Amino acid sequence: MKVLENRLDRFESMAYGPIGKAVRQAMPHTEGDPIGVLASTYAMLSSAFAGQVLLPGGTRPALAWTVLVGRSSTGGKGRAYRAASRIVDGAIGSYLGARTKTSIKNAPTLVRVFTQAIQESKSTEAGEDSRVFMLCTEWGSTLKFLNRDAQFSEHLRNAWDGSPISNTIKGKKAAEAEEEWIDHPLLGFHGHIQPGIWPSSIRQVNALGGDYNRMLPVAVEEWQELDELSGLNTDPDSLIKSSSELETAYEWVRKGAAKEMQYSDAAGREFIAARKAHKRIASEMSEQITCYFERAPENIARIACLLTATERKTTISVGAVRAARAFVEYSRDTVIELAQMPSLVARSNQPKSLEQKIRDAIGRNGSLTRTQLFSAMGNRHPQGEIEAAVENMPDIRRTEVRNGRPGPNPVLFDFAPQEPSEEERPEPAVKVVRQRVAKQAAAAAPAKKTAARKTAAKKTTAARKAAGAARAEPARKTAAKKTTAKKTTAKKTTAKQATAASTTGQGDVFN
Repeated sequence: MKVLENRLDRFESMAYGPIGKAVRQAMPHTEGDPIGVLASTYAMLSSAFAGQVLLPGGTRPALAWTVLVGRSSTGGKGRAYRAASRIVDGAIGSYLGARTKTSIKNAPTLVRVFTQAIQESKSTEAGEDSRVFMLCTEWGSTLKFLNRDAQFSEHLRNAWDGSPISNTIKGKKAAEAEEEWIDHPLLGFHGHIQPGIWPSSIRQVNALGGDYNRMLPVAVEEWQELDELSGLNTDPDSLIKSSSELETAYEWVRKGAAKEMQYSDAAGREFIAARKAHKRIASEMSEQITCYFERAPENIARIACLLTATERKTTISVGAVRAARAFVEYSRDTVIELAQMPSLVARSNQPKSLEQKIRDAIGRNGSLTRTQLFSAMGNRHPQGEIEAAVENMPDIRRTEVRNGRPGPNPVLFDFAPQEPSEEERPEPAVKVVRQRVAKQAAAAAPAKKTAARKTAAKKTTAARKAAGAARAEPARKTAAKKTTAKKTTAKKTTAKQATAASTTGQGDVFN
């Protein structure tokens, strides 16, 4: 990222007070980005100070939510966070150990975590405590849940503002419902994400709604490599000393009533100048980009209050405002570059129209009944609105299926058959007319070949006649024999008859 080119020079203008001093002392012993160490320290300390350090006016907590944006290996996000943890360990180590939560993925879980923290703190000497530190080392995966859960997004915004959050749960009786209510949620936040994941994880609709401008993303990268041989056998982070000044500041913050910060006259003028500069820059950019840093002035005020509290003061100085402004402007430059990065996933953040949802549902299933269509819309649209939309869609066909049963017939929705356009219509077929063609006289064959064919034909005919005669001759002889036999039999019969007749006549004479 281009914003990384001069970050070490810009860090010098951010390092202020006990925090800046502690980060400078830790730098020789870590490969983590100095701005990343600073951002991590802001997030952890502001979470520990929450409820006891208030913005001018005394209504909002001075919470600073930071996000480290760096590549998976060379970004050194984890190294920067570990270095910051070593810096604040003596001051707030026990707080972080008890209140750091890493598995908050939805609104009910967030409310439940606050409820448990409050219940556990009631039995302590300090009394009720609603502080929670939300750590998302894989913020890209958390954003997937955030994008799907509108209530989760709303709860995070309210927690940053210090407004109440709630969640409805089942009561002791089945028909009753109870509401978990957190009056003063004090939520610290710190996250890590890769720049390549940012474009595909961030939703523009959520950005325009203000989900991300409460956070301060900063680009980070390893600033050195620890090549000393002694570092191979020891943990370099163990050489980082905890800040005694921050430990003293934490004790001062937690004692007594909440500390309401006030600007000195010079610091007030410095803050007004920073706010005007922000508005001028924002007016020259589109809302699609400015929506990521529109709360820059308030973030400047919050960090300035945090820096002032570490000095155990309640009057904000010019130096604190300038250091806070330098950090927030670096975050602004980071997020502008991120907002202009192309997404690796080709998708549209624009919500689909009802008509498009209907077409998609029918396209997935082929056809849908009325009940199935209403169910596919997820009950997000009234039935009358869905039916009216279908009536005005010429590409959707509505068919009433008769089933012979009492009651209304089921209705089936599918795509209407498309008529071919003028360009797609086939050209008329060409009519083919058959005509008789006079046969051409065959060419005269050579005389020898013709004679050979005739001779062969004569031989074939003679052979056939001979074969027929041979077959017919025995048949004629047999028939003649049969005829002769019949004649012989007839003669014998006649002779017998004649003999019988003569015999009969003689008998009559002697009698």
